[in-house]
Amino acid sequence: MTATCLLPLFETSYVAGEGPDRFYAWPDALILPQKVRGFYVGFLTYTYHKGGFYLLEGWFSWFIVIWTVILLGLMSIGGYFMFRKFLKRLPKEDGMSILDWEEHYINETRHLWDEEQKQLLDELVSPVPELFRDVAKSKIAGKIGELALEEKASKITEDLIIKGYIVATPKRDHKFLIKKLNEKQIDYSRYQSLLAK
Repeated sequence: MTATCLLPLFETSYVAGEGPDRFYAWPDALILPQKVRGFYVGFLTYTYHKGGFYLLEGWFSWFIVIWTVILLGLMSIGGYFMFRKFLKRLPKEDGMSILDWEEHYINETRHLWDEEQKQLLDELVSPVPELFRDVAKSKIAGKIGELALEEKASKITEDLIIKGYIVATPKRDHKFLIKKLNEKQIDYSRYQSLLAK
């Protein structure tokens, strides 16, 4: 039976046998890793066969190493966003989480939106990658709803949408808003104080 696995490498080595099928005894053997520009390769691939571990060489070994790095990277990215969402779901002192309040403001102001304003919001969030667009749109709509309730607005206006976008998004994303406003020839000079924060 043959199984492939990743094992850490150490700085001492022991070789039992010679040639391309040289055998590294396990667990007594510690293999000296290859140096690359002064750095040690932390992992190489081995295959287990007939009671011993053999070092895999060539492209397949590097394929497994690269695939492991990619897999760990993707898992880390996914875990980061899942953890952020988990934190937003944690209830605050008032018993409501950030996402609960976001949904509350959207539901309370849903009837204040007309098709023109919905279309404007869709255009403003269009630069956001499709995977994250719904999340961004929900966050901005929640902030717009909050501002509308604070101002006791009778309808969602262009002014509220632009304010909500600026307040709900980080400063690095404001350049996308400015670009869209310029395309639509909307004067944003009165929002300079908000954009500067």
